[in-house]
Amino acid sequence: MQGMMMGVVFLALHRKARPLKWLGLFLINYSLPFITWLLDYAGISKQYPRMPYLPIGFFFAVLPLFYLHARSLIGPLSPRTVWRNLAPALIDLLLFAVVVSLPEPVFLKQKYYLRWFVLVYNLSAEVFNIVYALRLIRLVQQHQQKVPNFYADLHQRLLGWIKVTAWLLLVLYSVEMVLGYFINRQIQYDTLMLADMIMSIGCIYWVAISGLRQSSTSVVLPVEETEEPAVEPRAEAVLVATASESTSATSNLHPTSTDGPTADENLSLERDYATITEYMAQGAYKNPDLTLMTLADQVAMSYKRVSLLINEKSGLNFSNFVNQYRVAEAKRLLLDAAYHHLSHNGIGQASGFRATSTFYQVFRKLTSITPSQFKKNALPDAAALVEETSPES
Repeated sequence: MQGMMMGVVFLALHRKARPLKWLGLFLINYSLPFITWLLDYAGISKQYPRMPYLPIGFFFAVLPLFYLHARSLIGPLSPRTVWRNLAPALIDLLLFAVVVSLPEPVFLKQKYYLRWFVLVYNLSAEVFNIVYALRLIRLVQQHQQKVPNFYADLHQRLLGWIKVTAWLLLVLYSVEMVLGYFINRQIQYDTLMLADMIMSIGCIYWVAISGLRQSSTSVVLPVEETEEPAVEPRAEAVLVATASESTSATSNLHPTSTDGPTADENLSLERDYATITEYMAQGAYKNPDLTLMTLADQVAMSYKRVSLLINEKSGLNFSNFVNQYRVAEAKRLLLDAAYHHLSHNGIGQASGFRATSTFYQVFRKLTSITPSQFKKNALPDAAALVEETSPES
């Protein structure tokens, strides 16, 4: 009931954050099978033999709905994607609707075969959801490789909680399958159900709280980056992938030349990259909402060209490129007596970091020490250290 109520609330809130629609449907559908189990535990199934076959627990829709939620966070969903992922659930609904609609004599005569049908169905559903959990993990991993090329602030944009949830569900379904079909006779049914419900309640609250937190953070990438891989010209397809992909793309920008870019083209690349670095040096990195798209608009270039130039010239992705400016600014402020009244949270915000946790994480990643340690260890030559590690140097 808690899962279903949370799902209904999310459906009511989905106008403010559309991905919550799919998360609400997931919570409702994840909770529905418990209704049939509770009815069976209450003995109602003995009075109404058709009760366990009611089409209310769509096992083949649980992980597809969560998968659609993840896809909707990354980019817009096409109707084709939605129907393709929900097709197994529709077949599930029709199959059980046929079973429940069987005439009474036929239903009673086929009870033995129906038991085997339910056993095979449940086992197939467990395997199906395990496969979908693996598919979801792969989706998030691919997203995590792309998003640093579009956002400087990666807080809640890497969708780590979805990956954790997928692993949790993968373990949960695997345990259910093993306990339910291989060693079920050695474990009491009530004990199995209690353990299952405890794990499921934990999963429901984890998903609900994480989903609400995620709803306030945009992670949408350009449409072409969220579609399924397709055959397209390399010069247009891989400019904003990883740094290594960008390097391979450069060799295809001039397919008729075996000697690389001409002198004029190199001059153009250098001039454009200088424009980007000059704009960053003016303080663009202090904007906590800075993205690849906004930077490209400010320097009047396509986001693909900006990404390519950053990857090639600096050897960094967009996130690390911007954060090196922010960390250099944070170092300067930490050493400047005029800013000693600011807390580390204030220093981070003044440098362009939105969250204190992100500031600490990035600072330590780029310097191997915390802001407190950096300030404590500041020596007379610390200013030279700032200059040495600044982006311009």
